[in-house]
Amino acid sequence: MNPTTPQPESPRRAAAYLAARRTAVVAAVLVTLVSALLLADTARRQWDDPFDSPKFLALKQELATTATDKTKKEKLREDLRVLDHDLRREFFRRQRFAHYGGHLLLIAVLVLVAAERTATTLRRRLPNPGPAEPPSDTKSRLIAAAASRRAVGATALAVAAVAALIATGSATHLPLAPDATAGLPDYPTNEEIAPNWPRFRGPRADGVAAYENLPTTWNAPSGKNILWKTPVPLPGNNSPVVWRDRVFLSGADRRRREVYGFDAASGKLLWIREAPATPQSRATVPKVEDATGLAAPTMTTDGRRAYAIFANGDLLAVDFAGRVVWSRSLGVPEENMYGYAASLAMYRDRLLIQWDEGAADDNLSKMIALDAATGKTLWQVSRPVAGSWSSPIVIEHDGRPVLLTAADPWVIAYDPTDGRELWRAEGIVGDQGVTPVAADRLVQVGNEYGEWLAIRLGGTGNVTESHIVWRGEDGLPDTVSPLVVDRLLLLTTSFGILTCYDAAGGEMLWDHDFDTPITSSPTAVGEHVYIFAKNGKSFVIKPTRDACEIIAEGDLAESCVTSPAIADGRIYIRTKKHLICIGNKRQP
Repeated sequence: MNPTTPQPESPRRAAAYLAARRTAVVAAVLVTLVSALLLADTARRQWDDPFDSPKFLALKQELATTATDKTKKEKLREDLRVLDHDLRREFFRRQRFAHYGGHLLLIAVLVLVAAERTATTLRRRLPNPGPAEPPSDTKSRLIAAAASRRAVGATALAVAAVAALIATGSATHLPLAPDATAGLPDYPTNEEIAPNWPRFRGPRADGVAAYENLPTTWNAPSGKNILWKTPVPLPGNNSPVVWRDRVFLSGADRRRREVYGFDAASGKLLWIREAPATPQSRATVPKVEDATGLAAPTMTTDGRRAYAIFANGDLLAVDFAGRVVWSRSLGVPEENMYGYAASLAMYRDRLLIQWDEGAADDNLSKMIALDAATGKTLWQVSRPVAGSWSSPIVIEHDGRPVLLTAADPWVIAYDPTDGRELWRAEGIVGDQGVTPVAADRLVQVGNEYGEWLAIRLGGTGNVTESHIVWRGEDGLPDTVSPLVVDRLLLLTTSFGILTCYDAAGGEMLWDHDFDTPITSSPTAVGEHVYIFAKNGKSFVIKPTRDACEIIAEGDLAESCVTSPAIADGRIYIRTKKHLICIGNKRQP
């Protein structure tokens, strides 16, 4: 026999070919089925958002119009709580279905490709090196059938296992919200907010504490007045926020974005929640300066949920048990030379985001308000400003809420309920990293590249000529936010010079050089001001119209670029690697 003559097909080769073909058929059917289910689920999620449930909206409307019947209101609140639980459970079930369905589809496609390639290879007969005795047809068929059944059975078991995983994940229930938040109204009252530190620079975003029972001396190396010190898993330049017995922080590196919940009393890290990945967040990690980082914005909380945003535009809400309530992406900032850094703010049931980037005429900057409970956009307005790193603040003026923002070239005030512009004043120049403050009916704002502006609240339209009360040019900050205490305006440069102005008239009174870099914003505690330096040193001062009196100095023994959060008898401060709690320790 010629050595190149194709050899008769062996029983094992025939069985393998048949098994590969049948496996390919099963995989093809699975690909078609899973693709159809995923397409149907995607379409349903686009057209049937669970949070647009007519029943949910009707219950909310009925609760809003039920003013006096307490029993009925309690019943409606309970119905809303249960329905909200069911809607969130459905939302996350669909997310899990999409997640596991995508993995199953990928596995099925890989099996299909591998089976087809195997079948194609086995179809080609090898050259015959010599004589061979042809096997009996009966034996070939029996061997092929047995191998085929085994292959199909194994494939079916694999498919069943993944399908069971999908079914188990889809049936997982999201636990009900903790009892501590059950039945609470949609947003906290001012009285509920006041004793907490729910955002950057406190309940009024002015750096003024409600408590005075705090130590003036502490020392981390010796442990003096250090109640606890807890490592923070990932880096971040955001400051802590506090609500009752919880302290929240966020952290991020190039692979992960996380939110942390700490026990305020003990410092125990209660939970870590990773921000869910979105298509945008899987894109290239944005380039940021080390001084900014990937988790610069300070979180905010309304006592129902805590909210965090990251440099890549990922945004999420978690409840106090660390469960993700909702998440979304605003997209990676297109033009932001230092990295996104604006902290979050709130007004009632609205989460407020200042999203500034590019040049003033690029039409990229915007102000956004989201529904705090669902993450849905309530309003969005374009801003004629350049990129900034300043944070929005909400104040009350003459009984109406005012949302204040600052970026080159405008200070703009909005109505936080609908995004309507109230007034604007021109005068911001260059990179704006300083967050404004409002005190004594004046907005204090500016930066080192232009002038300091004291703007009288109120008015409509362009108030540049009518409402700027005074301008300053000495000791202007680049990143540190101002503090107004006892009618004194304190401005801090990043290289450590503190300048004091008369807040009402603009007269420069004095300056003091701490001789060390400072990026933490100052905090007022009674008649004292607490300042944390970048090298971990800290200063407690008593400012007057005549001088800066240093009362005490402290040492955190670790670099610190963030601002403190103040609670009853405690100071919470984030260093480079730790969250530290400072309080009066009883002496042994």
